[in-house]
Order: sequence, then C-alpha cells, then structure tokens
Amino acid sequence: MRHISAKDTNFDVSRSTIFLSYITQFLNYGIAIFVLPLILVKFESDELAIWYLFLSITSLVSLIDFGFSVSIERNVSFIFGGANELIKEGCSLNVTKEGINYYLLKSLLNSATKIYRYIGLSILVLLLVFGTLYLKKVLSDKFTPQIIYLWIIYATSIAFNFYYNYFLVVLKGRGLIQHNNYIIIVSKLLYLATLYILLINNYGLVALVMANIVSSLSVRILGKIYYLDQNTKRRINEIKQSSNIFPVIWYNAKKFGMSRLGVFLVSQSGIFICGLYFSLQDVAEIGLLLQIFSITQVLARVYFTAHIPKISSLWVKNDKVGIKNIFLRSQIIGYLFYFIIISVLLWKGNYILNEIIKSKTVLPSNIIIILYCFFYFMEITHGNSASLLATENKVPFLKASLISGAASVILTIIFIYNGFGLISLPLGLIAAQLPYNSWKWPYEVYKKLRVYQNVNC
Repeated sequence: MRHISAKDTNFDVSRSTIFLSYITQFLNYGIAIFVLPLILVKFESDELAIWYLFLSITSLVSLIDFGFSVSIERNVSFIFGGANELIKEGCSLNVTKEGINYYLLKSLLNSATKIYRYIGLSILVLLLVFGTLYLKKVLSDKFTPQIIYLWIIYATSIAFNFYYNYFLVVLKGRGLIQHNNYIIIVSKLLYLATLYILLINNYGLVALVMANIVSSLSVRILGKIYYLDQNTKRRINEIKQSSNIFPVIWYNAKKFGMSRLGVFLVSQSGIFICGLYFSLQDVAEIGLLLQIFSITQVLARVYFTAHIPKISSLWVKNDKVGIKNIFLRSQIIGYLFYFIIISVLLWKGNYILNEIIKSKTVLPSNIIIILYCFFYFMEITHGNSASLLATENKVPFLKASLISGAASVILTIIFIYNGFGLISLPLGLIAAQLPYNSWKWPYEVYKKLRVYQNVNC
C-alpha cells in the first residue's frame, strides 16, 4: 500500500476499487460467513444468543455517533472536491482555484478529532452502565462473572475502535476508497486468524472478544499512517490557527443522528425485543437470520456506498446527470445481488446449516424468512434513495425516520401481545415502513433527477 498525496485525490471509482469494495464489505459485514460454521459447531444456542446480545447492544454505537461520521466524511469530500467554504445545509458552489483549502481542512480535522474523543468516552460509559444492566436483566442467572469481564473488555475495545475510526472517515471522504479497503481487509484478516486460533482451542466467547481487540488495534495503526499524506500534513502544520466549524458539522449531524435513531429502531430493535419476550433459542434463530440479511443488504449496496464520495463531489459541480447514472447502476446491481443470495437462502438455507455445517442453531420458519425478504427489499430501495438525498448535505427524512422507527417498535409489541409470536418481528417492521418510507424517498429521487435524459447505464 503506497503513500498517497493530495494530488492523488480522485473521486472516480475504478472497477478494481469496486471489486475490492465487495471483498471489503464482505469481510467487514459478512465475516460471519467464515466464522459462523465454526461458531455454530462450537457454541450452544445459549452461548450464541449471548454473543448476538453483545452485538445488538454495541450497535448502539451508531446512535452515539449521532451522524458526525456522515457529516464529517461529506465535508471532507467537499473540501477535496474544491469547496472554498462549508455551509450548514447543501453544498457551496464557491470553489477554490488552488484545489484544496488547507485552512478549512485543518479546521475540519481539529473539530473531528475533538468530536471523536468525546464520543469515544461517552460510548464507553454508556455501554458499561446501560449495556450491563440490560444483560443482567435478560441473562439472569447466566450473567456470570466471566460474562461480566468479557463484556467490559469488549465494550472497551468498541469505544477504542470508534475513537480511531475518524482515520477511515477522512480516507473515505477523500475518495481514497482503495486505501480504506486495504486497511479494513487487513484488520478483518487479523480478526479471522485470531478468532480461528482461539476457537479451535476452545476459548469460546473469549475468542470473539480478543479477535475484536486485535482488529481494532490494526485499524488504529494503519489508519494513522495512511489517512493523510506527508505533504498534506506539512501544509496543515504550517497553518497556526483554525476556525471552530463545529456548528457547521453539528447542524446536519444532529439530523443524521436523529434519523439514525429511527434506523436503529427498525434494524436492531428486533433482537432487543426478542430477548425480552422470547427464549434464548428464539434469540439465536432470529439473530442468525438477521445477520444473514444484514450481510446481504450490505453487499447489495456496496456499489452505491463506494460511490458516495464521488456523488458528494458531483453535487459541488452540479452534475446531476452523473449522479443519476451512478444511482441507476447501483440499484440494478444491488437487486441482482440481493435476489441471488435470497434465492439460495430460501432454497437451501436450513439444508446448508443442518447437513453441511452441522449447526446447533437453524433458521426460523419460512413465513418469517419470506417476510424479512420483503422488508429488506424495501430497505435497499428506499435506503439508497434516502442516502442519495443525504449526499447533498440535506436530511429531509428525519421526521419520517423517527416516526417509522417508533411505530415499528410499538406495532411489534402490539402483535406480540395479540399472540402473533415470532412473526410479530418482521410484521411490525413492514407495517411501519410500507405506508410512507417505502415509496416516498424513491419518488423524491425520481422528481429530483427525472429532467435529465440520455442516461447511460
């Protein structure tokens, strides 16, 4: 991995970068595919359920981030795209002739460092306090001293990893997707190596916690080396003063953060609710299914997410034709990936688990799987649409996200109390999204880009 300079910043995404992005996201989110066979053989259902509870609690990190990562990444893209100023909403067409406004860049990086430091500490405190209380309630007599110690270590590594995540945010904002991919690939391979060695030697949950620590350390070391080139660091250090641009970052970050609360309620509340109303065996089955769907959704959206920095830079140039081209390709490629993977899941999912992997945990009933299939199809459709609107540094979906998130939780609990059982989980999600989000944001994207014709897909 060679060193990079500011002049290397290029928001065009090559085919090799796209290919590497699929590998990266597969490792980043789909790493479970490599470890699940061994985990499913080594872990009893109770142990697997505990691990899924760990993951669900730490998913709260995305809420505590409060949209800062998205806002900072987008503003980095604006600066390296030539923006001479950062504004609270939308993107300025005031472009510098020098390419990069280093004073503006230093101001942004200084603010980002402080933000990540404070959030990292907040994550640690909240996970240790509220996460511990939740685990104690759900696990009851299974909340042993060993589980407590493992949880403390794991929560600490999550906070540590978040603090140094700003290295990757800057890399992605610069459009250096390939270098970001290299770092993630290395960290995940180290995660896999550590995990396999410890699991084979029967370390159980300890293996998962230690693997996470090793992965976090590698991101910190490699990220610090590559997130800025030497010339950019030198130019920044020559500037003795900087401005406080926190108000600019915060203006839309708070909106992204609140909208993420809605996304969290939709995507992660299932395991929390399942843990409160159903058995650990049910938690393990639903957790396994949601993990597979989460992996599938991420892979289906790789092409789009890899192009987000480029889309942000195209807004600076007001190139809506280019944006439309990227978006249409993203949707077509995403749907193909999704339906191929889902077809395999429906056709041979439990056969693979039972006969090939010899898993101690299987998938829930087919009706639950089919309902989740429909829900995640909606998520890919309106999720990409909402994300496209957000690349313009606007958050029109805040109110809808919060309402649908709250509605999904309320409806799910209502269905449970009316005897729908596990089917309540996907049914509540669909009932909350279908009336508005599922059609509103695709329609808004259509209105924004429909006047541009002759799109080359």
